[in-house]
Amino acid sequence: MFNLNFTICRLKSGELKYRIDLKDSKSPYSFSVHNSQVEIDAGFENLNNLLVIEAKNRIPQDFMIRQLYYPFRGYTNLNIDKKVLPVYLTHADNVYAFHVFEFTDPSNYSSIRRVKQVNFIVDQSLAITLENVKQISKDSPNLKDTITFPQADSLTRVLDMLQHLRTPKDKFELGSDYQFDERQGDYYGNALRYLGFASKVEKNLS
Repeated sequence: MFNLNFTICRLKSGELKYRIDLKDSKSPYSFSVHNSQVEIDAGFENLNNLLVIEAKNRIPQDFMIRQLYYPFRGYTNLNIDKKVLPVYLTHADNVYAFHVFEFTDPSNYSSIRRVKQVNFIVDQSLAITLENVKQISKDSPNLKDTITFPQADSLTRVLDMLQHLRTPKDKFELGSDYQFDERQGDYYGNALRYLGFASKVEKNLS
C-alpha cells in the first residue's frame, strides 16, 4: 500500500555525475550536471519503497530517460532507507498504465531496464468472452477493403487518438501530437480509417 507524498514537485538536481554508454564506443562518456531542474509529477511511498512518477496523458513513441533518471538519482543521493522506484505513467483509452523501471547501475544513465507494466481501469470492466468475439465476427459483414491495411503497432495508441480528433488533424499534426514522424502519423490515421473511427477528407489545393 502506498500513500501520496507529493505532487508536481520541482527541485534542483544538485551535483550529479554519471556515465552514458555510446553506441559506437566501448568506453562510456562521463557526464556532470550541477543544479539542473528536476520535475516530478507525483510520488508515493510506503515503509520500504518510494515511487517517483513521470506522467503523460497519452502514449508517446518514446521518452527521455532523463525524466526518470534525474529524480531517481536525486532521491537515491539523499541516502534514504527506501528503494527508489522510477515509474512512467500513461493514461489512454481510460487505462492507467504504470511502467516500472530500474537502473541496474545507479551511476550509469544507460542501465535503465523495464521491470514490469501494471494496468488499471477505474470504475469500469473489460469483461469479454470468446463467445462475444465469435458473435462480433459472425455479425460483421465481409466487405472488400478499400483502405490500406494499417501498419500502426499500438492499438491502445490508436484508441487514445480518438480523444484528440474532435477537430480534424492531418498526418503531420498526429505525428507532432504523439512525437513521431509524418509517416507514422499516416499509419495511425489509416488505422483509424480502417477501423471505421475516422474518414479522410481530400483537400482541394486549386
